[in-house]
Amino acid sequence: MSRCDLMIAADTMYTGGAPLSMMIRFLTESAGRLIVDKTGLEGRFAFQLTFARRPGTTPEAEPLPSVFTAVQEQLGLKLEPSMNERQILVVDHIERPAEN
Repeated sequence: MSRCDLMIAADTMYTGGAPLSMMIRFLTESAGRLIVDKTGLEGRFAFQLTFARRPGTTPEAEPLPSVFTAVQEQLGLKLEPSMNERQILVVDHIERPAEN
C-alpha cells in the first residue's frame, strides 16, 4: 500500500498515510450523514478502522461496533451531531419553454 492509499476490505478501512479529508468522505458515505471535519488536524495519518458497514450482518458472537463507536474507540475522535447551515436551492416553480 502506498503512502496515501485508502483500502476498504469487508468491514475494515486501512490507510498507510491519508489526509483526514479522504477518511471523512468514506465515513460520510458509511454513516449516511454529512460529516464535517472540525478537528483542525493537518497532515497524513495511518490507521485501521473496523466497524459494521451494514449493521446486523456480522455474527452475534462477534458483533462489530457502529461507525460512531469505532471512530471514538479506535481513533480517539468523536462524531457529534450538530446543526450546520447549508445552502439549499429550492425550485418552487417551473414552466416549459414555448416552442419557437
